[in-house]
Amino acid sequence: MAYRADVKNIRWRDLSEEHKWIREIAERYILAAKKKEKVAPLAIIGPYGAGKSELMKWCFLKSWEEGIPALFVTLDVLLKDILPKPKDIPTTITVGALPDRIAEWIRTQREQIADSLGKDVPPEGILGLPDLESHETLSQYFRDLHLDPEQVKEALSSCEISVLFIDEMEQAYKNLLDKIEVSDRGPLREILDQHASKNFYPIMAFALVSAYELLGGLEAEEG
Repeated sequence: MAYRADVKNIRWRDLSEEHKWIREIAERYILAAKKKEKVAPLAIIGPYGAGKSELMKWCFLKSWEEGIPALFVTLDVLLKDILPKPKDIPTTITVGALPDRIAEWIRTQREQIADSLGKDVPPEGILGLPDLESHETLSQYFRDLHLDPEQVKEALSSCEISVLFIDEMEQAYKNLLDKIEVSDRGPLREILDQHASKNFYPIMAFALVSAYELLGGLEAEEG
């Protein structure tokens, strides 16, 4: 059975100098996001089983500990929520509309988290919290992460920035291209140019075999 990192049990360790290097880069990126500095989106690249998802979930916790709302989602799940459905007209979007759709998804997720905190029933429609069980309340979820629900609520109300963790980029990227109108600018380039102005900072995980083909010129850190 393959190991699956669970955010509630993350205990990150620097197993090598490379692991330490990318972890420190990710920490600096989170702090830069907190200051709303203009930095390129961060890509974490590595072979299957190298610990990309584990590092992403550890950074997800780090972001909340720093008072920065964070969301974690696979590209496949994100696209199903933000791209046109099979029966929608038009069936595609412009590449320039992609950052706006991501920003709107983040806003909706944040509002749903804020509205559900403190309620005694499990939330509905929240896709951006990793390993959230269908039976648990948000207060219990955050307490299991050793985060105070009141501090989470304060971060949502006081920090306009979000760190967006997108896992398994390569597995659904073709689906994204199929829904984007033909353009000389790739969707990742559009995110690179607009993310900070839309108040989100992406950290994306790519499998090594396909990373450089998908990135198409984006500045990336290899891990």
